[in-house]
Amino acid sequence: MEENKTTNDKNSANVNTESDAAEKTAVKNADLDAAVKKKSAVPVIAISAVAVVVVAAVLIAVVLFVSSSGEKRRIADQLALGDRYLSELDYDQAIAAYLAVIEIDPKNKEAYENFVDTYIAWSDATATDGNPDESIKLLENAVSELETLRSEDNNEIIDEQLQRLLNRLEELRGKTPESGGAMSPADELLEQGEYDSALEMYLSMLEEDPENAEAYLGIIEVYLRQGDFDTALQYAEEGYEKTGDNRLKEMIDMINSGNIKDSRGNILSMTQYREGRLEYRYEYSYDKDGREVTQHTWYYSSDGNIEEWYSDSTYDDLGRNQATIEYFSDGGRYEHNYSYTDDESESFRIDNIHYDAGGDIIEWSYDLYEHGRREHHELDLDNNRNDRLTHVDISTYDENGREVRRDSYHYYEDREEHTYSEIIYDENGNWIGEKEYDDDGVLIREYLPEY
Repeated sequence: MEENKTTNDKNSANVNTESDAAEKTAVKNADLDAAVKKKSAVPVIAISAVAVVVVAAVLIAVVLFVSSSGEKRRIADQLALGDRYLSELDYDQAIAAYLAVIEIDPKNKEAYENFVDTYIAWSDATATDGNPDESIKLLENAVSELETLRSEDNNEIIDEQLQRLLNRLEELRGKTPESGGAMSPADELLEQGEYDSALEMYLSMLEEDPENAEAYLGIIEVYLRQGDFDTALQYAEEGYEKTGDNRLKEMIDMINSGNIKDSRGNILSMTQYREGRLEYRYEYSYDKDGREVTQHTWYYSSDGNIEEWYSDSTYDDLGRNQATIEYFSDGGRYEHNYSYTDDESESFRIDNIHYDAGGDIIEWSYDLYEHGRREHHELDLDNNRNDRLTHVDISTYDENGREVRRDSYHYYEDREEHTYSEIIYDENGNWIGEKEYDDDGVLIREYLPEY
């Protein structure tokens, strides 16, 4: 009995022990399964997180690329606009365009250089007109305006451009009546257009003093006005090496840039780029009174072809334009002939006649100007110059000389049509686009390019 009881107790203990072991094994397996599942989930979560980060990075890159591309295009457009205004001697608008670039990119060196170039050209033109005090005041305003643009990012650029303005101010103040300064005989010959005599005198000055920076500047000016940029550059480099004068270094930089002006502010050479590619190059010459006499233009197409044309202008005894003739590479020409009502009147007419290489007229129009009003007339040239009037444009301008409205009249054999266009500008006076309406004021079309 006692033995059976002991045996039963052992069996019961064994059962309990096996049960406990099974339970522990089950718990251990359950823990192991959970650990395996948890470990398996980690790569899935990690992969998902990486995918999100990659997608986000791609999206950010796309946004940044699009934003950067848009900014670059707006900058290029504003720089080109400023260059165009400067070539038209519209200094206010040129400055506004360059300031617009600086607002987009406060570290754009070209915009600052063009900003200062414009002020110097404006100042020089004002001085040439006999207003030295006003010329100095313009540069002083430029100094103040440039200082307001200073930041931690553009200190070096601002300092460099300020030095240019201060150097020019020093030159002008040295020639004002108050300072007792006066032009040298060589300078007087230069301004009278006696270039050979002026050059001879400047070379004589240099022979007496090989480190005479003023003589070098005079020699360079003579060659620039004669369109010999290579010789002007040689003297600028030689002069800077011998004298270290910063004005000669500025001459070197200006000539190498391809955007060249004389001391009067007249543009002698100008380049225009599109998306980093040279598209246009212009060269100009002037008479002793600063009036444009010739313009030479080269157009470089994207396929490597070069088109070339030039123009000659003549003036009457009162300094008014008599004619401008454009000559094309295909042998054709475009004549713009001016006629005036009388010596005092502001009214005049320009006949614009396009001839082909054989001398036949292929296009003819004329413009009438009277007290700020312009009428553009086009004729049908199927037969001869006196044929039927087909089209008239009448433009109205504001006090700043900007076209604000254009009325167009089209004359057909069986009817007449009238439309008018509103020309739109932004708050800085930059052209934005046009909207055209019919005679009842209904919008027909609009041209508002996005930048």
